[in-house]
Amino acid sequence: MGNRFKNIEEVIENECFMAWYHKLGNENSFAWEALISSDGELKSMSEDAVVFLNYILIREKDVASEQINSSFQQAMKRINDEKKAPIRVLGLKNKKWMAVAAMLICVFGSVVFFKYFQKGKEVAKSYSTTYGHLQKFLLPDGSEVTLNANTTINLGKEWNDKAEREVWVKGEAFFKVKKNTTHNKFIVHTENLKIIVTGTQFNVINRNNKNSVLLTEGSVTIETKDGHTKKMIPGDYVEFDQQGLQYKPMQADKVIAWTERKIDFDNTPMESAAKQIEEIYGVQIKLADDKVKGIVLTGMMPNDNLDVLLEAISISQNCTINKVGDSITITSK
Repeated sequence: MGNRFKNIEEVIENECFMAWYHKLGNENSFAWEALISSDGELKSMSEDAVVFLNYILIREKDVASEQINSSFQQAMKRINDEKKAPIRVLGLKNKKWMAVAAMLICVFGSVVFFKYFQKGKEVAKSYSTTYGHLQKFLLPDGSEVTLNANTTINLGKEWNDKAEREVWVKGEAFFKVKKNTTHNKFIVHTENLKIIVTGTQFNVINRNNKNSVLLTEGSVTIETKDGHTKKMIPGDYVEFDQQGLQYKPMQADKVIAWTERKIDFDNTPMESAAKQIEEIYGVQIKLADDKVKGIVLTGMMPNDNLDVLLEAISISQNCTINKVGDSITITSK
């Protein structure tokens, strides 16, 4: 389809985009997902809009509901007054002012929508990354988190020196937790695990029923839903599977290679590698024949550009890769 959006301001104004951005999971959200899956230019504009909104929302100060209501009503009154005023031909200077005003209204509307959408939920803030992008965020307590592609974290409603700091992860994240004066707990939740820390650095994965934790500094305690606990020391790597929580040998640099925009394949079957790439870049990969399915990948490869990654696989494995939009077919030579 032809992209009917001229800039990210128009994208942000669209209710389908806003539903998709806030992950409402409704018809508007799915409609936008369908649009960007078939329109590369619109997908790129959507990603730029997400970066912009994240920048605004991360830096916004808490504002009382009464102040939001008052400001919103004043803005609407001015808009209505403008509608009643005589129509004038705008000069270039006024047009530029109107463009800036439109942008501010979009931003203000996004902030208001975000606050009212979150009202009543046990979530204070949400941070996310799109396919193919990783990003670092500073949390309210000064802790740092780096999100791998296609990852979302939600923060608990209470986030201060007197309460436990809670985070829910969907995807993959690397945390650098800052100790505070009251030494209250920092708790990370995945689908099956609860990770309890005071100040430490660790990697968490919660994707497709896979839960794992790598500890690089400090100490953490892992709790499962059935009450089993394990204490971890630096260098420990644990996974949760059908057999429960298990320690497994793993080199730390291989697990967190993604933080340096690399991906490490360690005797990884092509089918598993394909799933990893799909999760990171939001593409669909088809392995065309049994010979391709039997390929095992080994080695560190660049992971900051999908085309470069595919080219590296093609050259190293002597296979043909055909990419059309978000669909990729890998065939043996």
